[in-house]
Amino acid sequence: MPAHSSHSSSKAASLLNLPPEIRREIFIHLFRSTTLCMGPGCPARDPDDWEHRLAVPWTCRQIYSEATPLVLPNVRLYCRGNDAMMNTLTLIGPERISQLRHLILSHIPIGFRLDPSAEGLQDEDGGMRFFHAGSLLGLFPGLRLDLLEVFCGVGGGPYTGNQTTDCFGSLLEADGYRRLWMHATTGDSDAWIHTTSVEDTWREAIDRKFRPNTGSGWKIQIRLQSWEWDERERDSLWTSARDAGITLVQPVEQDDYNYGREDSEGHLCEEHADIIVDRGDGVDSSVKQGDDSVLKCIQLDEDGDTPESFKKASDALRKLFRENSWESIKAMDGYDDGTVNTWHEGDRAYYLMY
Repeated sequence: MPAHSSHSSSKAASLLNLPPEIRREIFIHLFRSTTLCMGPGCPARDPDDWEHRLAVPWTCRQIYSEATPLVLPNVRLYCRGNDAMMNTLTLIGPERISQLRHLILSHIPIGFRLDPSAEGLQDEDGGMRFFHAGSLLGLFPGLRLDLLEVFCGVGGGPYTGNQTTDCFGSLLEADGYRRLWMHATTGDSDAWIHTTSVEDTWREAIDRKFRPNTGSGWKIQIRLQSWEWDERERDSLWTSARDAGITLVQPVEQDDYNYGREDSEGHLCEEHADIIVDRGDGVDSSVKQGDDSVLKCIQLDEDGDTPESFKKASDALRKLFRENSWESIKAMDGYDDGTVNTWHEGDRAYYLMY
């Protein structure tokens, strides 16, 4: 018998000598300390690495049957970009997606060339539309994360404010998670875009998704930068946010260089997040089968697109995914996996607008 087989057998024998409830606690502790990384530049994207990190379930059939149901509910999945998130959630599949509890995402918008013959999509961009994470979550019925952690995957440039503002707005409107911890990236600009359309998006999302859940203890909190805090009473974005139900908190001293920075392990704790969203207790925040709510694309008009244009793009996106597999969509002409969006020289998602 090969040496590694003998070693595996001894491991299995040792585990099987323990009471089942102790084995279960061991598996849960093991998986909760494991982060599986998906996407370009991630150390664990190779299947061999997956096997190395999750070797215990393979020691024998009994341990496999006991341990594998505990993997998805307990591991952390880190996705480098929205493309990697789509790959991962598609791979998990509709039968198991409700088991996933913790996702860490470096968000990078991805784009689709939607049906250019559809009404409202016959434009100079040939039906090209980009989408942030919140809209994409709506394509996965059954998804109900306990915790979603989000960092900005764009390396810099003049559109980081757009990235943070639009991604947060899309998540505020989204289902698929109970709690959100998000980093408000500043990059080469402020973290936020101050427009009336942003204020309207936040207020409408809160009125629709949060306020009806009276007594649930829902919370939305944004930690401001020092200059934002000083101007909060004179800035309509922040007065509007406060009136809508968002709690604004003071900036903190960040002596630790790594405080709040992107990491495949996520934030160290809730207090390290710039943005905290909690849907509250007893709220069904899962993505519903048959839901036809609008999955907003990144607007093409700097002054704001119409609700009708957002709805047409959303309908075209849902149609695209109903009629095609994810693999075939990625192979289509015009699909943009966001790779060029990671640096400002190729931030195409916002270049189209400006």
